[in-house]
Amino acid sequence: MSDAAWMSESEAARQLGVSVLRIGALVSCDHLTLAKNPAGHVGITAASVRTEKHWKQTASRKAKLIRLLKDMMTFV
Repeated sequence: MSDAAWMSESEAARQLGVSVLRIGALVSCDHLTLAKNPAGHVGITAASVRTEKHWKQTASRKAKLIRLLKDMMTFV
């Protein structure tokens, strides 16, 4: 994957306004996609970060609550 299509977990966290720990949770719940850059470093696809950012900006409170409940069930 090219460097332009990849970003570090810390950069993804900065762009989404969340902690790096939250990035791990978003990956675990399949909301973000892991990828490797040409140097072999693991990070997040830029496309999945853009998708998540758009979802956060446009989702209704109800949709966010439903997603939270589903995500919580993933960890139970």
